[in-house]
Amino acid sequence: TTDIRIDTTTILSVYDISGIYIRDGCNWSIMNCFLDSNHKIGRNVHGVLSYYSQYGTIIGNNIFKNGNNGIHISNSSDVLVNSNMIWDNGRTNSSYRSGVYLVNSHDCIVLGNRITGHPNYGIEEVGNSTNNVISNNILHGNRILDSRYEL
Repeated sequence: TTDIRIDTTTILSVYDISGIYIRDGCNWSIMNCFLDSNHKIGRNVHGVLSYYSQYGTIIGNNIFKNGNNGIHISNSSDVLVNSNMIWDNGRTNSSYRSGVYLVNSHDCIVLGNRITGHPNYGIEEVGNSTNNVISNNILHGNRILDSRYEL
């Protein structure tokens, strides 16, 4: 799937699937959206999920109270996460309870976001993630304070 643009959209209380799910996407953008309270207990439901995608932008969104991670970037590359308000995600009892979560992803930029109130990390980078830039984010009130991105 190429050339996807989701702009100025509200996605509220979707049950059983992530608010926005981009799979195998190329040249996509999610801008100025509200993603609120998307969840299901026992299932991984994120505000935004990028899976095996590249050349994406997630800019100027409000992402809050979703079941798992606010933004989950998996096996993806060249994704820009910029100027988002991300708070109080991770409302289910799973291991995915961070603001921004990068796994096996590379050449991504996480810049200028406000990330607060998560049970795990504000920003978490795991697996074979390489060459990512994480800079100038405001992280506050996330539970795990020993994260190198929390300080």
